[in-house]
Order: sequence, then C-alpha cells, then structure tokens
Amino acid sequence: IVTTKTGATGEALKGLQGSMKNVYGSVAVSAEEAGTAVGEVNTRFGLTREKLEDISVEFLKFAQINGTDLNTAIDSVDSIMKKFGVDISQTSNVLGLMTKAGQSTGISMDTLESVLTTNGAALKGMGLDLSSSVNLLAQMEASGVDTGVAMAGLKKAVQNATKEGKSADQALAETIVKIKSASSETEALSIESGLFGSKGAAEMAQGIREGSISLDGLSASLSTYAGVVDSTYTDTQDATDQAKLALNNLKIAGTELATSTFSAIVPALQSLIGKLQSLVKWFTGLDESTKKTIVTIAGIIAAVGPVLVIVGKIISAVGTIMTVIPKLGGALKTVQGAMAAFNAVCAANPYVLIVAAIVALIAICVTLWNKCDGFREFWINLWEGIKSVVSTAIEGIK
Repeated sequence: IVTTKTGATGEALKGLQGSMKNVYGSVAVSAEEAGTAVGEVNTRFGLTREKLEDISVEFLKFAQINGTDLNTAIDSVDSIMKKFGVDISQTSNVLGLMTKAGQSTGISMDTLESVLTTNGAALKGMGLDLSSSVNLLAQMEASGVDTGVAMAGLKKAVQNATKEGKSADQALAETIVKIKSASSETEALSIESGLFGSKGAAEMAQGIREGSISLDGLSASLSTYAGVVDSTYTDTQDATDQAKLALNNLKIAGTELATSTFSAIVPALQSLIGKLQSLVKWFTGLDESTKKTIVTIAGIIAAVGPVLVIVGKIISAVGTIMTVIPKLGGALKTVQGAMAAFNAVCAANPYVLIVAAIVALIAICVTLWNKCDGFREFWINLWEGIKSVVSTAIEGIK
C-alpha cells in the first residue's frame, strides 16, 4: 500500500516502510490502515520520519473515534487546510477542532469535511478563519439548519456584498444586527433575502433570530484544541484494543524474523531450482530406454532405504553384543578349541576356507547358544527387534 500510494523506491521506500511499522506498533489498527495512513500522509503533506509517523497516528485515531473513512479524511483535511492557509504544523489541532465540533453538536465528520471543502473559499471570503468556519457550521447543525441550504445563502451574500462595494464580513455583520433588531419575522425575512437570497433566507433568518447562529465568539486559537483527539482516543481503549496492539507488535517481530529467514533461504532455493531445471532438461533429452533404466534404479534405491535402516540397527546391536563377550566365561574356552581347529584347516587347505569358516561359525554359535544365557537372550531380542523394524519399514513402503 505504501509503495502504491507514494511510488517511492530504494532508501526512501525503506524509510517509509520503517515508519509504517512504527505506526502499526503504536495504534490498535490493521496493517492496511497503517499503510494507508503513512502512504497518504506522505503523499499529501510531504512528511517523513517522526513527523510523518506522528500525523499518521493522529489521522488513524481521528478516523477511528469519528467513524469516518481514513483515506477521505486525510485528503479532505489537507484540502481544507490549504484553502484556509493553515500550516502543516497545526494538523493535530485542526483534527482536534473538528472532533470537538462533532462532540459538541453531533455534526458528522463527512458532512463537515464536505461543506468545508466545497465552501472554503466562500467562508474565507466572509472573513472567517478555519476555526470560525467550523464553529459556524457546528452552530447550524445544532440549530437544525440545513448546512447545504445555509451555505448557498452565504455564497449569495458574498456576491451581493461585492456588488454593493462592501466586504462580505462587513455585510454579514450588519445584516445580522438588522435581523436581530427587526420588529417582525416578516421584516427579518425581507432583510435576510436581500443578502442571502430567497433560498437561504428562511434557514438563516430563523437561526439568527433565535440566537443559535451568531458570529460572536466563533474564532478561537487552534491551540485550544490540542490533545482533543489523543485524550478521546485514549478514553475509548479497552483490553481488546490493548491485546490487538500487542498482537501488532508480535506480527512486526514475526515479519522481521520471516524476512531474515527467507533472505537466507532464497539463494539456496534459487541454486536448487537452477540445478533441478538442468536435471529436468538433461533427463528429457535422454532416450526412452535410458529413462526407464533410471526410473527402475530409483525404485530400487527407494526400496533399499528401509533395509539400510535395519542394517544400521544391526550394526548398533553388534556393539551391544561386544559387551556380552567378556562375560561368556567357560563358553569361550570351548570356542577357542573350535577356532584352533578352524585355523589348522585354513593353513592346511586354503581352498576349503569358506567351508571351514561356515562350520566354525556354526560351532561357535551353537556352543554360545547352549552355554550362555546372555548370548541366547541377545539374539532372541535382536530377532524381535528386526521383526519390528521390518514391519515398520514395510508399512513405510506401503
């Protein structure tokens, strides 16, 4: 999302991605929302590093507590601030101003953003700064005045004042005084129509007559609204949000671990893939007879695998039996005689070596079997072990 929104590359992109992680680990939001905030704030406000992260966090909190679309909020507030000439450093205070207006009057952020974006020039033309404009619109909302109709009247007021050679703010202030001092509703409506036009006259006249719409006390320093978003957001957080924030940080750690791991694995995988591709190319170039031979050999190797496991266990068992030999005692004396006979036969006639070896081995085994309980138990246990291993291997082959 950050890449798509900013078009950044290289070190600039790495910096933005780092900011996204910092934001994601600071607020209980989704990764998509954190990416949207960082990407859009960077694009709209041109901020980087700590300032980018701070404003991104403010917008995330603002959107969450006011139930408004994050992307739209960033775009609208940027446009509004530019229309009223508000410096970027005041962004947090502007968000606090708008949030306070919504809390005080119930005006939705979507409505407030839309009216300010559409009518910013007209409001500024009447001498209203951003805080005055927001508070005026909030007054209208609280009074039940349709802001769309009222703003149409205000635009008409600017046009009429210009024709008379007056400034819009001067004409508006004079008209409000006349409406308040009018002797009747009819007279007030007539005065109102002269400035606002027939479409917006009734809406504005009623609000001014009732005192719910006034230019007095509208303006306030933006610094007045510092901390509104932060304090409101903090008060809305519960255990679920804290758990989500903890999970966000866990995901960041997991992502970094996965990235490091895959960075180490990828070169090996790429090398393996290259070798496999070469192997496939080589194999496909062989004739059919050679291919069948290779497949057959591969099958034999697969079948022999479990047997090698068994052999390994037998070799291990031989090591065990060697510990039994010193305990054979008298049985070995008998074996010594058999071995002497075996050596004599081999010396006299090497051609019968194989036969003699087999006879001697049988003699040794028979003697040990009859004379040594440890020897006998070892082979019984070994046989049972072999049967178990073979059974397991067969199941594995299946």
